[in-house]
Amino acid sequence: MPKRGRCSIVGKVEYEAKKERIAWLKEEVARLERVVAAEKERAKETNQRFEKAKEESSGTVARYLFMNEEDLTLEECKEYCQELTRINQEIANRLSLESMGSNVPPPQPHLSSVESQTKEEK
Repeated sequence: MPKRGRCSIVGKVEYEAKKERIAWLKEEVARLERVVAAEKERAKETNQRFEKAKEESSGTVARYLFMNEEDLTLEECKEYCQELTRINQEIANRLSLESMGSNVPPPQPHLSSVESQTKEEK
């Protein structure tokens, strides 16, 4: 008989531990569901801002920001590569000027070849 009493106590302790673990897991699931819902809401807001910016933007820079790789022609790929190279060079120049301690000049507006051709035609 004494063994049975001890098993009963051990069984109760195990049951209580499992019960607490289940309660903790339920709380964790609820917390994770809240996190996922918040992330979905942020993603939805980001997509809305992205679409709004896409609608409001025009010009070459906007085209670079909102393009799909599959839709690019060879010429557009070359333009895009040239623009990225120019931007990288400008960043490198500014960083080298900054590291030498000189004042970095304000950025000069840059018109891509497409925009400048359009303006020249007008």
